[in-house]
Amino acid sequence: MTRDEVIAAGDAACTRSQREAKPLVDRLINSSDPGERAALLRRLAGVAEPAIQRLATVQPPSDRRQTLDDYVLLGNEQIITIRRAADQLDAGDGSNLGTLLGSVLDKAARMRSLAQRYGFKVCGTELDGS
Repeated sequence: MTRDEVIAAGDAACTRSQREAKPLVDRLINSSDPGERAALLRRLAGVAEPAIQRLATVQPPSDRRQTLDDYVLLGNEQIITIRRAADQLDAGDGSNLGTLLGSVLDKAARMRSLAQRYGFKVCGTELDGS
């Protein structure tokens, strides 16, 4: 695939993912119920997974491979961390929750930076479009 084709495929996947994730994040922010928050986190992980899987399957130009590989690796790590946070909430143990969610936000920022470096438009933005 050309760089432009990779960007089009990735941004299409990210558009779908962000459209589905935004209302879940809004509900997560406003929820104080641990069970609901765990369920929302699991749904967020499930929303992110197809976009990351799609990007893992594209074949970018060789000079861009590492940036895309790094993005996919961070995305997979983020999904795992989101699920760990949900597991902690389900177990009634929020002692490490702040650290896990901080890690998720850090990975998201690093992913946005990699996406912008690659040339993605949608994948390089926050859920609110900035």
